[in-house]
Amino acid sequence: MTDLADPDAPLEIRPLDLPDHVFESLPARVRRHAAERPDAPALGESGGPVITWGETGAIVARAAAKLIACGLKRGDVIPVLANAPVEYTLAYLAGLTAAGCVAPLPVMAADDTLVRMVADGEGPVMIASADYRERAEAILAADPAIAGRRKLALDFEAPGWEPLFDASAPTPAASELPEIGPDDLFNIIYSSGTTGVPKGIVHDHMLRTRQWPRMHARGVAADSRMILSTPLYSNTTLAGLLPLLAAGGFVRYQRKFDAVDWFRIVAEEKITNTMLVPVLVQRLMTHPDFAAADISSLRLTTCTSSPLAPTIKKRMLDEWPGAVMELYGLTEGGISTTLDLKIDAGKWASVGQAAGNAELMVMDEDCNVLPVGEVGEVIGRSATVMRGYHGRPDLTQKALVRLKNGEVYFRTGDLGRIDEDGFLFLAGRKKDMIISGGFNIYATDLEEALHTHPEVVEAGVAGAPDEEWGEIPWAGVVLRPGATVTEAELIAHANARLGKLQRIKRVFFIDVLPRNAIEKVDKPNLLKLLLSLA
Repeated sequence: MTDLADPDAPLEIRPLDLPDHVFESLPARVRRHAAERPDAPALGESGGPVITWGETGAIVARAAAKLIACGLKRGDVIPVLANAPVEYTLAYLAGLTAAGCVAPLPVMAADDTLVRMVADGEGPVMIASADYRERAEAILAADPAIAGRRKLALDFEAPGWEPLFDASAPTPAASELPEIGPDDLFNIIYSSGTTGVPKGIVHDHMLRTRQWPRMHARGVAADSRMILSTPLYSNTTLAGLLPLLAAGGFVRYQRKFDAVDWFRIVAEEKITNTMLVPVLVQRLMTHPDFAAADISSLRLTTCTSSPLAPTIKKRMLDEWPGAVMELYGLTEGGISTTLDLKIDAGKWASVGQAAGNAELMVMDEDCNVLPVGEVGEVIGRSATVMRGYHGRPDLTQKALVRLKNGEVYFRTGDLGRIDEDGFLFLAGRKKDMIISGGFNIYATDLEEALHTHPEVVEAGVAGAPDEEWGEIPWAGVVLRPGATVTEAELIAHANARLGKLQRIKRVFFIDVLPRNAIEKVDKPNLLKLLLSLA
């Protein structure tokens, strides 16, 4: 990766070697599971029927043939706007089997943003579920460049729409479908795009297949039974789902998270695996039914999207069965850490060490690597790396940095420090850092201090504008039912645990922290809320 001869050359994304990796695409694995274990369960939604691997293989093959008949060519983008998880998964697999590049659209985005996302990729079709039919029609009608795309329905019949799934169609043999290689595109994950051209992260099949061995080594296998409650357009969900599908396991979906139903499914179906974002862990562990719930079948719980609060980690250590693994990384790839909570119990406040196929460090504003214990921007590289931002080489260049030794790394935009044992401790986003009187204040330190109070359920800290100091820390806090702590008491409790330059100035008691679609705290909207309450 070193190019000292031409330091001004464009930066290149080069994944680290993974010499023992054997490539087998997901479509090939689906066919293998269907042939070897046709009666094994594959997919189901809460309250719905179970589809076997044999049925999955046949449905996917027929739907792939349908996509090709619609004019889909290798590498064409297939936008999907849906909330029917079983059908969505089948469509995803069909798109990959047809050599297409699936673009799961974030339903929380505004319509004009979704128009730009659909127009961002070449392709002949758009797929939607019943609950987004009218919205999909409006999106296609908004831009003449995409208005002529054929509309494929997942779970409904309507004029102008063709069914993606046709049980009466012949099932093509594997030889009649494209062969998928490591360089074929897998998906585009849109991470932003609220203004201008959306930012689409392009993954290929090699990246995806290289992500699975870490989970398979943790016991994800053909006998695994998983419950998933987060949307399929989120890479967080895919991080749990794809290794399971690759292994030939079973997934039971919740279209919308419900704690009581979650407990029921885990108990009745002897669920072994789950992927949860931190807020869902918190909702489960604070639910009145948690103490009596039978979740003893869980063998592996994976947490990602944002760091688990240390207080929740401590509870999980004592009260949550099986292994608990926290993952930190970028959808773009390049950065990867794992924390095995019950093995690395003394490192609760961290997000773990660099994974076996990754390198990790922090740097200052001048691109100098910082020593142990100092806070800087987290950078890294690994064997799993995106192809780039779709059609945006300018943004791809901004995501990379060349250090003074010529090596190229991914930038995270996160602040953190690495301790003497190689564990990464995050200090927040660079853009969320509070600068007060010229000093840097990391919101996570203040949030952790607030979380130590027994009556605090959740806390989020943002920098409010101040004429004298520039910014000052304000907090939004969700209290437990029946809590009696006052603002002054909570400020005193937290500030007693903080340095003199970190002091929280205001606390506002709120019903819920504003969050985005995958339950990360939305700091800009949190600040707007706090300012409106002042």
